[in-house]
Amino acid sequence: MAGIADELKSQFQGNESKLIGPVMGLLSGSGGLGGVSGLLEKFKGSGAGAQADSWVSKDANQPVSSQQVQNAIGDDKVQQIAQQTGMSNEQASQGIAKVLPAAVDKVTPAGAVPSGDELEKHLGGMAGKLFG
Repeated sequence: MAGIADELKSQFQGNESKLIGPVMGLLSGSGGLGGVSGLLEKFKGSGAGAQADSWVSKDANQPVSSQQVQNAIGDDKVQQIAQQTGMSNEQASQGIAKVLPAAVDKVTPAGAVPSGDELEKHLGGMAGKLFG
């Protein structure tokens, strides 16, 4: 699983690649949104449940819009990530909309949300690459 960061980095370039660390932080729970499960619930609660479910399933990932990202994670979280990466809020929300589905897909290879311990093990192996 340590190859997840490399896979994402090869898939995304430019501003989107700057978002891999912050997005993985959201998935790990350090973003204050409850990790993968909490994040998926935020999308479900904001009307993007079908898209969120598709990222976990073994089917094709359905896209989300930048507005759906803002509705799900909140303008304040988008602004925090934008400031962290040196982007505008719009650039950040557009990039998150592209990176997040792929990231969720990568951390749920079995088609189910991993338990906290299992997820921590997956993300722990990547911490240096993502946040170092």
